[in-house]
Amino acid sequence: MYVGVPPVAARRVATLLILVSLLCSVPSLLVPDRAVAGTLQNRQDQLRGESSRLQQQLASARSSDAQIQQDVGRLDEIATTQRVAAAAAQTKLIDAQDQVQQLDQEVVTLTAQLGQAKSQVHSERMILRRQALNAYMSGSANSEIDTLFNSNAEKASVTDEYRSVAAGNVSETIDQLRQAQDAVSTHRADLTSALKQARVVLAAASAQAQAATAVAATSQQAASVQASAHAVLQGRIAAFAAESSDLASQQQQVAALIAQAASASPANTTPAPGSHAVGLTWPIHGSVTSEFGPRWGGFHPGIDIADPTGTPIHAAKGGQVIFAGWEGGYGNFVLIDHGGGIVTGYAHQSQIAVTQGQTVSQGQTIGSVGSTGDSTGPHLHFEVRINGAPQNPRSYVPGSP
Repeated sequence: MYVGVPPVAARRVATLLILVSLLCSVPSLLVPDRAVAGTLQNRQDQLRGESSRLQQQLASARSSDAQIQQDVGRLDEIATTQRVAAAAAQTKLIDAQDQVQQLDQEVVTLTAQLGQAKSQVHSERMILRRQALNAYMSGSANSEIDTLFNSNAEKASVTDEYRSVAAGNVSETIDQLRQAQDAVSTHRADLTSALKQARVVLAAASAQAQAATAVAATSQQAASVQASAHAVLQGRIAAFAAESSDLASQQQQVAALIAQAASASPANTTPAPGSHAVGLTWPIHGSVTSEFGPRWGGFHPGIDIADPTGTPIHAAKGGQVIFAGWEGGYGNFVLIDHGGGIVTGYAHQSQIAVTQGQTVSQGQTIGSVGSTGDSTGPHLHFEVRINGAPQNPRSYVPGSP
C-alpha cells in the first residue's frame, strides 16, 4: 500500500505558491509615510501605526514560515517512505524476473527431454518390431529359435513360450517409456503453469514499482516547493525586520523635517478637499500604475506615474525646496513647500536638478524620472501633503497625468 501526498498538504502548497508570487511581485508591502510639514505628533502617530502594522505582518509571516517548516518535514517523511516502498517493489520485480527466466529455461530443457523421450520410444518400438519379425515371422536363418527346436517334439510349446516372454518384454519396455514420457509431460505442464503465475507476479511487481516511484517523485517535488516557499518567505521576513528597524530612524528624520518646515512657514490654512484653486499642475504626463490609498495591506500616500528614465520632472507649483537628496525607500527625493500648508513630493528620481533652500517656479525642471529607492521600474511617485497629511493628488490637481 502506497501513501500519496495528502490533499490538505497539496492545497497548502498551492496557497503558499500564491503567497510567494504576491510577495515577489511587489518591492515592499509597506510604503513609509513621510511628512515635511504639519504637526509632529500626528506624523509620529502615523509612524507608530505603520510600525504596529509592520509587526503584525512580521508575526504573520513568521507563523506562515513555521507552518511551511512543519509541512516540509512531513513531506520529507512521505518522500522517504515512498522511496523505501519503491526500492522494495523494485526488489520484487527483480526476483520475479529471475524466477520467470529460470522457469523459461526449465521449460526449454524439459521440452528437449520430452522430444528425446518420444524419439527413444519410437526407436525402441522399431527395434522390438524388427526383433519380433526376425524371431517369429521370418523363416530365414535369422530365426535361431526355430533352428534350435527344429527336431524337438516340444517345439511348438517352447516356441509359444518364447513368443510370450518376448511379447512381455516388448510391452514392459514400451510401458516404461510411456511412463517416462507422461512424467516429462506432466512436469512440463506444471512448469508452464508456474511460468504463467510468475509472469503475473512480474506484471504486478512492475506496476507497484512504477506507482511507488511516481508517488515518491510527487512527494519530493512537493517538499521542494515547500522548501522554496520557505526560502522566499525568509527573505521577506528579513526585509520586514529591516524596514521595522528603519522606521525608528525615519521618525527622527521626519521630526526634523517637520520642525524645519514649521519654523520657516507662516500659519497654515487647510485648502478644502477637491479644491483645484490651489493652482497645482501635474509634474509629468504618463500612465498611472498605482493610485493613492490602501495597497497590499499598507498605505500608498501618493500616485505612481510611469515614464521613461530621464523624463524631465516639473514643479507642480512655485515654492521653496525644503528637501533635496536621498530619503530611504523614496530614493532621490525632492520636497517643495508652496505655502499655505501645501507641500509636494517627488520620489525615485534618477537625478535631482535643484538644491535644498532653492526657490523654484511652476513648471521648472527639478529632476528626472528614475527608479531609485524601493522601485520596480522607472516612474515618479508624486505626493500632495496638506499640513503634513498625505492627500489624494487628484483632489487638488485638475485633469489627469
